[in-house]
Amino acid sequence: MDLNDPIETIDGIGPKTARALKEVLSIETIEDLLLIAPSGFINRSKFHRVREVKRMIKDGTRDVVQLKLKVLTPRFIPVKHNRTLLEVVCVDEYGDRISLFWINATAFYAKKIKEHKEWIVLGKPQNFFGKPAIIHPIIEPVSGTIPNQLQPVYSLPRNVGRLSSKGFHDIINKVINLIQSGTLQVVDFLPEKILQKHSLIDRAKALVWLHQPPGLTEHKQALRRLKYEELFLNQLVLVREILERRHLRKGIAIPNAGKLVHEFYKSRLDFELTEDQKRVIREIYADLRSGYPMKRLLQGDVGSGKTIVALFAILMVIDHGYQACIMAPTEVLAQQHFENISKLLKGLRLQDGKTIQVQLLTSSVRGSLRRQILAGLKTGYIDLIIGTHALIENPVEFKNLALIVVDEQHRFGVVQKGKLMMKGINDHGFFPHVLVMSATPIPRTLALTIYGDLDISVIKQLPPGRKKVKTFHLTEKHRIQAYRFLEEQVK
Repeated sequence: MDLNDPIETIDGIGPKTARALKEVLSIETIEDLLLIAPSGFINRSKFHRVREVKRMIKDGTRDVVQLKLKVLTPRFIPVKHNRTLLEVVCVDEYGDRISLFWINATAFYAKKIKEHKEWIVLGKPQNFFGKPAIIHPIIEPVSGTIPNQLQPVYSLPRNVGRLSSKGFHDIINKVINLIQSGTLQVVDFLPEKILQKHSLIDRAKALVWLHQPPGLTEHKQALRRLKYEELFLNQLVLVREILERRHLRKGIAIPNAGKLVHEFYKSRLDFELTEDQKRVIREIYADLRSGYPMKRLLQGDVGSGKTIVALFAILMVIDHGYQACIMAPTEVLAQQHFENISKLLKGLRLQDGKTIQVQLLTSSVRGSLRRQILAGLKTGYIDLIIGTHALIENPVEFKNLALIVVDEQHRFGVVQKGKLMMKGINDHGFFPHVLVMSATPIPRTLALTIYGDLDISVIKQLPPGRKKVKTFHLTEKHRIQAYRFLEEQVK
């Protein structure tokens, strides 16, 4: 057996349990099962007093406790909708009382509880019907030996069939026994050199200690190993993506910046670009002429001039006969980009004398105008299209899309951005360039982890004279002031 085998191969997992595990927890394989970590552990060598438990309830602590209790009086309490409560009043060796409750328990269950006077009880204490109680605890009769071990507790959703934390624990134990007997093979994909360098335990031991650690120190070692491998694999995927993009995928090469860029810079800008903006434009230009598809994240605060930078890249591809698009998450933002960019590009002409054609495509654009825009994109007449999710719909076809700009990129899913990129792959297998923009400040270490397949450019400087963005958090008591402020802005 190996970790990729389906969970049905484990003895005790029937069709109903397997279906519940798949539907609720997305557990398909034995590996998926083992990677469900316990939410905590109970020290089975330690017993709590009822007096301690009452103090925990008062403090709001929700830890799992273990008690040794004597049964006094089981009784059924009728409640609404023909349901019943089984209450079992118990007492510890110091004479302090606590109630155990089961909802809709049968008379057989009550009889079973009476069979033993002493029980070991595990569960989370709380106030119930105004008294200290444990609802649906795990109980087992007191035996001669007290287990000296950490027992894992699993926080499972209620709709995982009838599987309890103990039932899940029993399944995990069976799998671990298979590992320890050698029946289930665990292959360690991390090289020995990396294990030694970072003082990591091997994978088989990590999977066992995740659920059955000799102590909490060993459990931490298991977590550390499994967290490391998760990040390690994540980084491998990102590195592979970068290598494929730079060595296996061909990008549309833009040989030079073009005349449009110089004309736009000299005659259309009534302000000076910041040094950050100039640096980022140079970085983008280097990508465009490299021969591999650009995939760059442009990060900068609101008002830092990200759109102007993107516009320089757009002009570079349009000047060489290609199309560009800007996808925004809302119609309002798309409309805003369309109006601002149309003003800036008005009157600019291509080498053949044609003015730059800019259009807006959202779900609100319908009828003959929509048909004209779709036709203009397919023939290449439209140079720049600005729109929303409407750009990724099937009717949209481009003649030669070379640059995709995605604004507020975190508002779009990977699949959505991927669909738009696929529309730009031409008959020769050349991929379009992608520039994603975000005003959300992302620490560089986090950006490298999440967006490691992207090259990152950051604009920190604000253009001269630009007001600093101020952010306020208002509570309910400031509602009137907020409305007044909004009213003044609208006016």
